[in-house]
Amino acid sequence: MKSTIKHPIKRRFIVGCTLFVTCLCIAIGILSYSGFKQTLYSHNEDYIRNLLRYTASHIDNDDLRECIETGRESDKYRELQAFLDDVKENFNVDYVYVIVPLNTDETDNVMNVIEGVRKSEYEDPNYELMTLDQLSGDSYTPDTAKKYLDAYEANTLTYFEENSTWGDEYTGMYPLRDSHDKQYAALCVDVNIHDIRGQIVKRTAFVIGATILIGAFFLSLFVYLVRRNITKPIQDLERAVTAYAAISHKHESPDSLVLVVPSIHTGNEVESLSNAVVKMSDDIRDYAKTLAAAEEEVKERNIALNEALNDAQAANRAKTAFLSNMSHEIRTPMNAIIGLDHIAMNDPEISDSTREYLDKIGASAQHLLRIINDILDMSRIESGRMTIKNEEFSFAKSVEQVNTIISEQCRDKGLSYDCRILGGIEDYYIGDDMKLRQIMINILGNSVKFTPVGGSITFIVERVAHFDKNATLRFTFEDNGIGMSKEFLPKIFDSFSQEDTNNTSKYGTTGLGMSITKSLVELMHGDIRVESEKGKGTKFTVTVTLKESDRNAKEAGELEINPGEMTVLIVDDDEVASEHAKLLLGQSGVVCETAPSGEEALRMIELRHARRELYDLILIDWRMPDMDGIETTRKIRSVIGSESVIVMLTAYYWDEIADEAKDAGVDCFVSKPLFTATVLNEYSMARRNRSGDEKENKAELSGRRILVAEDVPINAEIMLMILSERGMEADVAENGEQAVDLFSAHPEGYYDAILMDMRMPIMDGLEASGAIRAMNRSDSSDIPIIALTANAFDEDVQRSLQAGLNAHLSKPVEPEILYETLESLIKP
Repeated sequence: MKSTIKHPIKRRFIVGCTLFVTCLCIAIGILSYSGFKQTLYSHNEDYIRNLLRYTASHIDNDDLRECIETGRESDKYRELQAFLDDVKENFNVDYVYVIVPLNTDETDNVMNVIEGVRKSEYEDPNYELMTLDQLSGDSYTPDTAKKYLDAYEANTLTYFEENSTWGDEYTGMYPLRDSHDKQYAALCVDVNIHDIRGQIVKRTAFVIGATILIGAFFLSLFVYLVRRNITKPIQDLERAVTAYAAISHKHESPDSLVLVVPSIHTGNEVESLSNAVVKMSDDIRDYAKTLAAAEEEVKERNIALNEALNDAQAANRAKTAFLSNMSHEIRTPMNAIIGLDHIAMNDPEISDSTREYLDKIGASAQHLLRIINDILDMSRIESGRMTIKNEEFSFAKSVEQVNTIISEQCRDKGLSYDCRILGGIEDYYIGDDMKLRQIMINILGNSVKFTPVGGSITFIVERVAHFDKNATLRFTFEDNGIGMSKEFLPKIFDSFSQEDTNNTSKYGTTGLGMSITKSLVELMHGDIRVESEKGKGTKFTVTVTLKESDRNAKEAGELEINPGEMTVLIVDDDEVASEHAKLLLGQSGVVCETAPSGEEALRMIELRHARRELYDLILIDWRMPDMDGIETTRKIRSVIGSESVIVMLTAYYWDEIADEAKDAGVDCFVSKPLFTATVLNEYSMARRNRSGDEKENKAELSGRRILVAEDVPINAEIMLMILSERGMEADVAENGEQAVDLFSAHPEGYYDAILMDMRMPIMDGLEASGAIRAMNRSDSSDIPIIALTANAFDEDVQRSLQAGLNAHLSKPVEPEILYETLESLIKP
C-alpha cells in the first residue's frame, strides 16, 4: 500500500516559517522606516530652527524695513543679501530668503523681498523676486502657494514640504516681528530633503538585511531541531504504518500483522505516539486472530441460517398453499350450504320452524365465511398485501349500517345498545370506508359476544381535533361484559390469543379479530387502546384521522348518481393528467384506478370482467402512443360489449373523429381540462340513453341449455336447481374429461354456456376449457365458459382468461350474479 501523503508536514512547516520570517521582515522594515523618518525629520527641524534663530538674531529690524521699502537700490539691501548668501554657503542649505505680505484687491499674497543669491544675480537688472502667485506656475506644484500663505498666517515657527522642478525642499518659516511684537515679514530656509530620504532608506535596508540574516539562521536551526525531534520520527512512523496497512489490506494470516517501527527516542509526544501505535498493532493482531476464529463460526452459522431461511420460505409457501387449499375446500361445501339455503328459503311451502332452521343455517354459513375472511385478512396483513384506500365515503351511512347490524344482534341477545354522535361530525370524509366499518364491527361484535343478557353496550363517536382539512375522530366502545384481567391486556392484540380457551366453544371466537383490528388501525395511522376489569366490562378507544370532504348530505342527495358507489378506470399515458383526474374524481368519492396505456387497461378490464366486477365508467385519452383511444375502445368493447360507459378525453376538436369513435363504442366526449361535474353529468346522460338498450341486449335465459362441470354431487345438484329457477336445462359432467366428451358428442350450438369448476379429478377446469377451445368446430371458440372456483386471486383469474374462459366467479356463487353473467354472455 503506497503512501497517500500529498502535503508533507516538513514542507508545510518550512513554507509556514518562511512566510512568518518574511512577514516579520516587512513589519520591521515598515517600523524602521517610520522610526528613522521621524528621527531624521526631527533632527532636521532642530537644525533649521537653530539656523533661523541665528539668522534672525543678526538681522536688524530697522535695516530690514528700509530694505523692504527701498528695494535693491540701498546699501542695506546689498549687505543683507550678502549676509544671507554667506549663511546659505556656510550652513549648507539651498535657500535663505525673506518674504512679506503683498495685499491687493484681487488676492492676499506674499512676496520674496530679499533672497540670498550671489551679487551678480541680484545686480542683474533682469532678476525679479517672485510673488506667491508666481509660485503656482509650471515650476511648482499647485498647492505650494497655499502652503506659504498658511505658514505665514500661522505667525509661528512652521515647517512644510514643497515640490518644484529644482527638487524637493523642506522649508522652515520664522516670523519677524517689530518692537510692538507685530509680524511684518518672515525668514525662510529651504533644505533639500533628498539626502534625508536617502539616509532613511539606507538605515531601513540595513535593519531589514540584518533581520533576514538573523531570521534565516534561527529558522534553519528551528527546522533542524523540529525535523530531528518531530518530522523525521513521524515520517519513519508513517512509513512503518503504511507498510503495515499494506499487509493488513491483503487479509493475510493474523501472524503476519507485525508493525516494524524504527527506534524513536525523542522523549516527547512523538515517542509516546510511536509506542501507542505499536501497542495498538499488537492488539489488532490479537483481535484479528479472534476475528478469524469468529468468521469461521459465522460461516457455519450462516450456513445454518440459510438452511433455516430456506425452510422458513418453504413453510411460508406451504402456508400460502394451505390457505389457498383451505379457502377452496371450505368454500366448496359452503357453496352447497348457501345454495341449498337460498333455494329452500324461496320455497313458499316450508313451515315457520323450518324457515327458522334455514335462517340459522344461513347465519352459521355467514359466520364460517367471516372466519375464513379473518384468516385470509391476517395472511394479507402479514405478507404486506393489505392496503388502505383514500376514497370519499358517507360516514353517516357507514355508522348507520354498523348500527343496523349491531342493534339487531343486541336485540336478539337482549342487550341495551346506545350509539351517540357528538357535535362536529361531518356527513362525508375521505378514507377507507370498508376498513373503518370492519374495525367498528369487530369491536362491537366482541362486545355483543362477551356481554351477558341484560347488559349494555355504548358506542360514542366524536371529533377531537380539526386542522388543515383533517379531522381526528375518536371512537369509544364500552360494555359491562365479562371483562379481562390486567395480566391479559398486553396480549389482547396477539394473534390467536384468548384469556380463556373455553371462549372458543362458548362464544365461537378464533382470537384473530383484535389482532386484525389493531393492524387495520395502524395501517390507517391511528391508535387503539383498551381498558378492562375482570367482571366489570371493557372499554376500547380508537383514534383515526380522516381527510375532510367538501361535499355535504344535501349536495349528495341532489345528484342523480352516487359517486361513492362508482368505480372508474382512467386510461392516459400522461401520468400527471391521470393523477389529476384521479384526484378530482376522488374528491367526490369516486373510486379511481389508472392505466398508463391501452394494453394495460385491457388487462385490468379483462380481469374485472372475468370476475363480473365491472367498471362503471372508463375515461380514455384520445392521443396515446402504440394504441390510441379509439383502438383501445374498440378492443375494450370486444371484451365487455355494451357494459360500462366509455368517455373519451381530448384537448383537441373531436368532430373529425366523432363518427369513428362512436362506431368503436365511445359514448360521449369530454374536453380537457377535466371537471368532475362535467364527467358525472356525461355519465348520467349516457346511462339514461343506454338503459333501454341494455335491457334489449340481455339474453333470455328460459329454455337455454347449460353444461355444468362439477365433481361434488351436492354442488352439482344445487347448481341444477338454481338454473332451473330461471327455466334453464343442464347436463352435469363429473370431471373435465366428461365435460369435453359431452360437448364434443352433441351437435354445434347444442349448449348455450358452460359452467366449469376449476378443481376436478382426471382433468381440471383449465385443461378442459383449453381442450374445448381447441376443437375444430364453429361453436368451440364462441360458447361462453364461466369458471366456478374458490381461487379468487388475480393470478387465478389470469390463468382462467388465458385458458379461454369468459368469466371467473368465486364460490359461493350468488344466484343473481350468475344470472346476470349468463344474460350478458349468452347471445340474445
